[in-house]
Amino acid sequence: MPQARSCVSLLIICVPAGSGAFSERCPEGSSCNSDLLLIQAHGTAATDSRRMTRVLIEGRLASAARRKCKGRHPPCAPARAPCVPPRGIGTPDGDGLSTMHGTFDAALKASLSADTPEKVIDLADHSAAVAAGKARAIQAITGQTRMLALNATIEAARAGDAGRGFAVVAEEVKAVSAEIGRLASDMETELRSALDELRAVGRRMAQDVRGQRLVDLSLNAIEIIDRNLYERTCDVRWWATDAALVNCGDPTPERVAEAERRLGVILSAYTVYLDLWFCTPEGRVVAHGRADRYPNIRGLDVSRESWFREAMDSVSGDDYAVADVNPCPALRGAPVATYAAAVREGGALRGKPIGVLGIHFDWEPQARAVVEGVRLSPDEAERSRVLLVDARGRVIASSDRRGIFTELVNLNARGRTSGIDHTPDSKTIAFHMTPGYETYRGLGWAGVIMQDPLHAGMRHHR
Repeated sequence: MPQARSCVSLLIICVPAGSGAFSERCPEGSSCNSDLLLIQAHGTAATDSRRMTRVLIEGRLASAARRKCKGRHPPCAPARAPCVPPRGIGTPDGDGLSTMHGTFDAALKASLSADTPEKVIDLADHSAAVAAGKARAIQAITGQTRMLALNATIEAARAGDAGRGFAVVAEEVKAVSAEIGRLASDMETELRSALDELRAVGRRMAQDVRGQRLVDLSLNAIEIIDRNLYERTCDVRWWATDAALVNCGDPTPERVAEAERRLGVILSAYTVYLDLWFCTPEGRVVAHGRADRYPNIRGLDVSRESWFREAMDSVSGDDYAVADVNPCPALRGAPVATYAAAVREGGALRGKPIGVLGIHFDWEPQARAVVEGVRLSPDEAERSRVLLVDARGRVIASSDRRGIFTELVNLNARGRTSGIDHTPDSKTIAFHMTPGYETYRGLGWAGVIMQDPLHAGMRHHR
């Protein structure tokens, strides 16, 4: 199998005639009595000086050769055929350093076509790989050059006094090779440091951009709940003035029946409620809207419930009470958000409380629709939890349906209305506190999104 050939740029080196080196005569008609030493390194055969034929080296070696010629003839003629570096120098499948800029520029343009923070990280990774590969290619070429200098030194020694000039050239070769190697090493070190910082910047940008988006989605979730619950506060205050409920302040069987009929009509139109209860001032439920579904509600004692006590203590028909979201045993353990308002004498704004209307919002399906409806991509949804937490940090809704009413989340808000935090394992926690809506101030709840980091192997490289 023929061996891959490597080549460096060409230089004509003049040595005294008859030196015994592999040589050709200078062009006819020139006054130079020197031979042209034309050497070519043959890849793996570079260690065999007798297989060296035609190598010409530019730059500092050229100036050394011209000093030996002492200007006695025009510049020596180039080799008969130009030295075209074969494919394979520097990279296995390319023409080495000559393709470095083209390859990198193409990658740069492709990388910048998508202006995402992740692309900054991808570009840094790609640039680091390119720089490391090219540095290794340069080091390989300098290794070849050093071997060439060693062979030249051997040939100069064999030539004796006639080879002294060529020994100077060999030393120049070694000096150039060492300088190139040092520059390549410095370049790789400096680039590695810069690219590491670029990666860090890219990661911070990605965290900030993703984090702010998650904060916005958290705000959207808690705003939907706030608007929904604001409507509940309006419902309970309005319905507490309904004539059928006001008349039920004197709970005769006929009035109770009418109140239950009226509550049933309301429930048929407002399907987000599990039940509506009318309670006496002593805290006994005397009428409700779904006797067919919950037959044991009538006569229930709710006098110790916070929502009942707060409603009875309210001073105006503009006031309402609300309880924490909790499972309600009387409603078969279904989680409810209970809102209450006093039913007042004559339905007047500041009439004497003659009872309490408690409305039980069907929390679970409504909250689930909110947390599962947050607009995350399929990939984001797989590694994210969308939560609603109450003022104590208790999870009251979760997109993965875990930890509801049992898990506590420490947002570490530190007085912030919103924020982005990152755990030591790179998990992002974004939150936004309730902003309230209209006259509803909210209950100190928050929308929260916890997102695991995007695995490096999952990044899409364009």
